[in-house]
Amino acid sequence: MNVTPKLECLDLHIEELCLYYGRFRFGPLRRGQGITVGNALRRVLLSELSGVAITAVEFVNTDSIVHEFSTLPGVKESVFEILLHLKEAVISKTNPMTEMEPQKCSFLLQGPGRINVQAIPLPAGLQFVNPNQYLATVYSESTSFPLELTIEFGQGSSPILKNETLHSIPVESTFVPVKKVNYIVEDMEVTRSEMEKRERIIFEVWTNGSVSPQEAIHEAANRLMELFIPLLEEPPEVDPLSRFGSSLPHSETSSLGKDTSVDTLAPDDLLIEDLGLSVRSYNCLKRAQIHTVSDLLDYSQQNLLEIKNFGLKSAEEVAQALQNRLGIELPK
Repeated sequence: MNVTPKLECLDLHIEELCLYYGRFRFGPLRRGQGITVGNALRRVLLSELSGVAITAVEFVNTDSIVHEFSTLPGVKESVFEILLHLKEAVISKTNPMTEMEPQKCSFLLQGPGRINVQAIPLPAGLQFVNPNQYLATVYSESTSFPLELTIEFGQGSSPILKNETLHSIPVESTFVPVKKVNYIVEDMEVTRSEMEKRERIIFEVWTNGSVSPQEAIHEAANRLMELFIPLLEEPPEVDPLSRFGSSLPHSETSSLGKDTSVDTLAPDDLLIEDLGLSVRSYNCLKRAQIHTVSDLLDYSQQNLLEIKNFGLKSAEEVAQALQNRLGIELPK
């Protein structure tokens, strides 16, 4: 009997400024689907989501500021420290659906006193998640530095590019609003009417506050759908002989259809999901922050027994999986 999986919100709260927490449950799923869905969502959440960030700062009409290690007379912080504070400033859109082009924002760094980011007049439709975040301290009333900030909407991280102008200094910012993701797969009770075992995923998501954890999961799911929908289109039929030719060398024909996606990875780079472990062993390793084969190789079989709820049978299963899959022998 097919049952449609559902997403349930188990907990949603603010742990601290710019750190929002959500806990969700998704299921029921057929055996083995939990790792597939969980791993895909985790990767998208940590690298693919969109956000707003300050990507460059220009010190206008200030010949003494030529790089990020310059100092500002009358200001406690160096240019580098101010850039770090701007990098940490979290900006959100008041309407998440609004499209946004790169924008400029003029600002006067003037004292005396402590200055927070709320002194920066953001363009319409944008706001600081924490307007009281510290920016700089200016000692003198006569100290004044005009700044121009570049604010952009994007995905991933903003690359450090060559300065567009002499005094424009790039900020190595990240657009991704998700700070951390954790998930485990757990078995579900099976009723008499069900013929196969079921499982579900428990998701924990932390964001910077520019989006809620629930919004982050929805956006990640939409991105996965956009990625896979083109695969549903019927590809044009191609005659294999006309495509590859009848004189294809044996060494090439023997590799057609072979999946080399895993073989091209270094063994240490493989995720523990690729070892085909049982749900119990897999969850114990994830709780111990063991995510890759490289993490696993820091342990011996005896060390694995020190992990909570990790028994001798699980340790032997991991050692056997490494040996069979990668030819790696885990020390006893």
